[in-house]
Amino acid sequence: MAIRILDKIGSPNVLRTDPTIGTLMPAYCTSSGKAILAFLPQEELEAFLESAKFKAFTPSTITSKRGIKKELIVTRQRGFALDNEEWLRGIQCLGAPIFDYTGRPIYSISIAAPSFRMTSSVIDRAQKKIREACSEISRHLGWAGTGMEPYEPKRKRI
Repeated sequence: MAIRILDKIGSPNVLRTDPTIGTLMPAYCTSSGKAILAFLPQEELEAFLESAKFKAFTPSTITSKRGIKKELIVTRQRGFALDNEEWLRGIQCLGAPIFDYTGRPIYSISIAAPSFRMTSSVIDRAQKKIREACSEISRHLGWAGTGMEPYEPKRKRI
């Protein structure tokens, strides 16, 4: 399974990532891919794990089925995925899934930055915003928020 970059918003910083639209990336070592894999039905995830070849792109790439499974469990529990220099050395990413009306993860949103910028406080702020955006988009796609709900934003009382 591969993830394709469909769109991007550039950073105002001089030192930034600049992915090419249309680029295919392996799902198992990117935050976008892990965000989707973590919420697949168990049978589909197992089929993926059995058929995939896990190549190391950096020293940080998780290449064992057991390691990837553990990472996806953590991803599902927290509602977002991290790429800790697994695809590209020096780049960290954070991503969350977007669900269709059936609850299937079909897209994701991610942010990428040089590793020195992805501090724990940046990750904490960004994951909240990304999960809220993904939940809102998912609801616009008809997702009722039942079943595989990774996150429920707090609603204002009226």
